[in-house]
Amino acid sequence: MQKFAKSSSSALASAIRPQLRDGKWNKPKLSARYAARLRKEAIVNGTFGTFEEGVGGWDWRWDKKAAIKGMKAPKLSKSVRTRDDRMRVIEQNMAEMPAKIAEMRKQVRARKPPTGIEGLLRADKKFGE
Repeated sequence: MQKFAKSSSSALASAIRPQLRDGKWNKPKLSARYAARLRKEAIVNGTFGTFEEGVGGWDWRWDKKAAIKGMKAPKLSKSVRTRDDRMRVIEQNMAEMPAKIAEMRKQVRARKPPTGIEGLLRADKKFGE
């Protein structure tokens, strides 16, 4: 590993990158941990940005390029994200509400015993059968 630290610039550059050989990707000869150590040593020694054979250093072009990420809208809470759908369902249910109330009132009236003489006659039939 030390042989790459002070060898040629092209040898170190190829040692820290994966290589495509015969249609297969091969691992870099230097691990990412060791490459990071070489970079940090170059920063401490003041040789960052330049590379000299026999002395070492780190060329800034060897750094990994960070992926450019676009701005993403905040996720927000679920209640805020689903508000439009909930309001749509509520409005649809409210439009159907008068028919549902009328149906419910019919069912309530049907459950009650009839009033007047009809109710008395039916009550007698239940008890006097």
